[in-house]
Amino acid sequence: MKSKFLVNLKNNGKDKWVAKCASANIQVESNSKDEALSKIEKEFKQFLTYEGSSYISRWKGNHVIVNCPEGQLLLPVDIWKCKLNGETCPTQAQVFLNQEDKFRYKCAANEKKKEQILSLIKAGNYDGFHHVIGREKCVLCPDGKEYFKYHYPWEINGLYQYFDVLNDDFRVHFLKSGINLNAYSGGLCPLCFIDVISKLNLATGGIFEMINLDFYARTASAIPNGIPIRFRRDYGLHIRKSGIVGKPDQLMYYVFASIPLMSVCKVEDDLYCVNTIYSEDNEEFMLTVDLGPELLENLLDALPPGHVERIRTALSRQPYHINFLSDAYTIGIIAKPGEKIHTNAKESYCPFEAVKFT
Repeated sequence: MKSKFLVNLKNNGKDKWVAKCASANIQVESNSKDEALSKIEKEFKQFLTYEGSSYISRWKGNHVIVNCPEGQLLLPVDIWKCKLNGETCPTQAQVFLNQEDKFRYKCAANEKKKEQILSLIKAGNYDGFHHVIGREKCVLCPDGKEYFKYHYPWEINGLYQYFDVLNDDFRVHFLKSGINLNAYSGGLCPLCFIDVISKLNLATGGIFEMINLDFYARTASAIPNGIPIRFRRDYGLHIRKSGIVGKPDQLMYYVFASIPLMSVCKVEDDLYCVNTIYSEDNEEFMLTVDLGPELLENLLDALPPGHVERIRTALSRQPYHINFLSDAYTIGIIAKPGEKIHTNAKESYCPFEAVKFT
């Protein structure tokens, strides 16, 4: 499949080109427009490899419940119907792999079809991917196949992300353009966004382009031998297995100097986490550090203003996450080993607890 990214290009007048994609929280700088486009395309590929694939996996289901291949999701009412009979699905398109008798009892398909569905999933020929679930609708996409109107969250953009839509001159100009009013505040796919911009014919705002990339979220081509490319072991688990976390009554601190801040996310209210890469004995580890609101402010104090603004913006709206790839800023972290091991379908990790950022 393919994924589309909207790119906004601006020349700041100092021989610097800035390429920005607000919906994916990615921004790069370069000395020319072409270099900026090339640079941000690399960032998009990294984004799809890690964030995109992870996002799709979350919506497919998990190792015990998978979306049924015969399910059809009706939006915005969020009701699953069965493609076989057109009726509301009794299981809401959930295949219970750990409770097969429950699936067989509730599913409205005939016995042969039920077994085919279970066999298809168990054989790995279907993993729960669906064209609509986990996607958002563009307010201007033309009529056609319904699922073509739905796009990944990083493909949906709003005019407010690039323009001061509350400015009186902008509002008057928009109303005079005759553009569908839904576009003023609604989400737009890259193609519709560029179409709106061309009709507005604005003198400001820079250049807008669209980048299409292949996105192999449904295959295992990126995980040879079951290990993802550039897979890194979790450092929290590593020190626990190595027995170097200290005794229960011993307080131990780890000092990580000059490591790159790769991402920041909001886990839940009053809980955030950062991810970084730490090297030890010629091996790169993934390091996850949990922090509360006070230490988030401490982290922001250690960062340049541009990073601070991007983090605050990203943590204020879904998906409450921001990645720094080519522009990862070097920070210092003092932390203590965590005690809780988190496990999901893809990995296990043990976050550190932040004490101070420098």
